[in-house]
Amino acid sequence: MSIKGATVIVAGDTAVQEQKEKILLALGNVFGVAEVEDRVDSGQEGITPRFVTVQEGETLDDVAQRVYRHPDGSRLLAANRPVLTDAQAVYPGLVLRAPA
Repeated sequence: MSIKGATVIVAGDTAVQEQKEKILLALGNVFGVAEVEDRVDSGQEGITPRFVTVQEGETLDDVAQRVYRHPDGSRLLAANRPVLTDAQAVYPGLVLRAPA
């Protein structure tokens, strides 16, 4: 990992796509980080991580409705642990991992 201004560059290998996505998620939600450049090889390069940003006034259930067309945020909550520990802890600008 290296830092260039407000950009964090992450490189290396991981065997699991979920680990890669959680690393990118955690670094992207650090105050002062504007961008995360992904150079991590997970051996699953055909899979593109999907991240969504919480909008003003949205709850976790609202985000789930927008992403999955079902208003149950439990899937998003589970996918974003340990970054997100409580459904009430979402705020505008928070970036969440949204697995398929």
